Amino acid sequence: MPKFLELRSSNPLRRGTEVLRFEIDLEQPAEVCVRLIGTAGQVVAELANGKFPAGEQIQVANLEGRRLAAGVYFLEARSGRRRQAIPLVVIP
Repeated sequence: MPKFLELRSSNPLRRGTEVLRFEIDLEQPAEVCVRLIGTAGQVVAELANGKFPAGEQIQVANLEGRRLAAGVYFLEARSGRRRQAIPLVVIP
């Protein structure tokens, strides 16, 4: 199955970064939920949730005020039965 989520921000990400960019690429319009997940499985932030058109869309998520601790997270996208997760490292 082809990828439908790509990280467009640097990885590792510096702690205090206020913007996270990612791309969603869909073959047809679909409901998509993109979340930032901690290593224990907790949802740290919901970054996008809704119906997206077919094609590529760059999304910009505002992380201001989230105070992410240094560590490993996963940028996760779900759409129907599709799921994709990208590791994201936050450094001090």
